[in-house]
Formats: sequence, C-alpha cells, structure tokens
Amino acid sequence: MSADDVRAVIPGLPADAEHYTGTKTLKVCQYSWPSERKASREVMGRKIEYAVDNVVCLKWIRKVKSKDPLGRFRNSYKTMTPEEKAQAKEAFERAMAAKVESGEVSRDGKKIGTSTTGSMVDSLRFDAVDGVGTAAAWGGTKDSIGLKVLDVDWEFEVVANVSDDETKNREAAIALAKRILANAE
Repeated sequence: MSADDVRAVIPGLPADAEHYTGTKTLKVCQYSWPSERKASREVMGRKIEYAVDNVVCLKWIRKVKSKDPLGRFRNSYKTMTPEEKAQAKEAFERAMAAKVESGEVSRDGKKIGTSTTGSMVDSLRFDAVDGVGTAAAWGGTKDSIGLKVLDVDWEFEVVANVSDDETKNREAAIALAKRILANAE
C-alpha cells in the first residue's frame, strides 16, 4: 500500500505523514498523522481526554495454511451467537483455572484475564462485506475494528481510522482493499 493508494481514497494525507513498514516478521504498512479528533476514557474514576491520530494500516498479511481457507475465514470472522460467546468464555475460564492450579497464573491474574476476555468476546462482531476479494468481513472488538480480507489463500487486514463515523472508516477500508487487490494482479 503506497501513499498514493491512501491519497486516492483519503484526500489530505500530508506529505510528512509518519510511515511505518514493520519488520521481517511483523508485516505492516501504516501511515499516521494528526487529526482534530478527540476521545476520552475513564481511568481510575477520572475522565481523560486525548488526541486521536488518523491511521491507515495494512497488516496481518499472511498465507492461510488451511485446506479450506474460505471455510476457515468464514468461521473466524463471524459474529458469535450468545451460546458461542458463553462457550468461549467457559472454555477460557477452564483454561485459566488449570493455569491457576498448575501455578502458572495467580488468582488475581485469572480474574483480570477472565474479565478482559469476557469484555472482548462480548464486543466482538463481524459483518460480511461483498465484492472484496474471495471474502471480506468488517468488524473486530470495540477498540480494534478493521476489514479482514481473504484473497484465495492470502489474508490481510485494512484499518482506516480517519473519522469518528464508522461508516466512513469502513468505506475507506473497502476502497483501499480493492486498490490493494487490483495492484496485486
């Protein structure tokens, strides 16, 4: 993904945008630059406001090692039913209990891990996106939303966080993914 690809979809990418290309093992291409947006979080009972940078990122580029890449993709990137969520939480709870029993994890560690995982599972969602690659899905967890794309047996994710409007971010990620796939042909 080049700066020209980003500019074609997201006008306003400055020439001095920070560019990160990852490492040999962490394959990523990211552009970030300051925005006017703000966000807030509650930390220890206090509301903290902070600046939010614009970020466009191509990441998790990998060849899928599966006899059925499409089946694996559809199973991985779907919104779980309430029953599936409960099963996932129970499985994690059992795994953590075993780690406490073996001394690998403290009881406090189990409590924190179970709480964090439960929140993550509850917020996890994906919506199928037609017309991008072999299959695509928009979603993730509350704090980490992107477009997962499968192209035959290659998978990648495009994140566009350039607006407070999730629909605009989704549209930008889809347009970038289509450019990336067209350039790969």
